[in-house]
Amino acid sequence: MMKIKITISVLFLFILSGCFSPQYLPTTKNIDVNVYGSYIKVKTIKERVYGELIAVDETQIIILENSTEYSTGKCKIIPLDSIYNFRLKYAKPKKVYVAPLILLPVNFAIHGFYSLFTIPLQTIVSASVLISNENAFQYNKNEITITELKMFARYPYGLPENISLEDIK
Repeated sequence: MMKIKITISVLFLFILSGCFSPQYLPTTKNIDVNVYGSYIKVKTIKERVYGELIAVDETQIIILENSTEYSTGKCKIIPLDSIYNFRLKYAKPKKVYVAPLILLPVNFAIHGFYSLFTIPLQTIVSASVLISNENAFQYNKNEITITELKMFARYPYGLPENISLEDIK
């Protein structure tokens, strides 16, 4: 019984850790009027870069890194030929379906002995709905090409000549 509780708790925390959406991402209603670029995670041979997609051209991609203890929060230029994977998130999900997972302990009181069967079932169904909802507004390298990323950049036609990377915040 203790193993089930620990497993459910770990699964619950794992699912919640994937629910991160940057503040600048628009809701589904405001996708067409968003002034910021989409959130992107890029993996290169040497590093991983996370942040707002600023611009893409024929040779490079520009990302405004998120400010963390590991990054400066400034624009980073990455050559296209060094990118081997990326994940782009262009909108926040409409709803976050976490309530069924939070209410799992209530199952013990309601279902009694049958909760041994209903809790795993509820966990699987709730987790699959949560994961599919979280992945609804994302693309990866298998679904979109690097050159098509331009559509989701802050500057889809390239960085304007009158703007320097240091000015972008």
